[in-house]
Amino acid sequence: MKKLRTDDDAPLPLQTANLPQSIQAHVINRLIVIHQLSLTLQTELDEERLLHIMLSGITAGEALG
Repeated sequence: MKKLRTDDDAPLPLQTANLPQSIQAHVINRLIVIHQLSLTLQTELDEERLLHIMLSGITAGEALG
């Protein structure tokens, strides 16, 4: 498999334009998976932050009176 040059400043579509279609499809599938994982992690992080804020508020409220 042909490796993409990391030192190339061209956008990814231009870097992959010269690759065979099967490799382009593989790269696109990998990017989709990475994007989905990113969204999942972001959602979980937001939920964790929200839970932490809520629990901190409950604890602070009990301590104040």
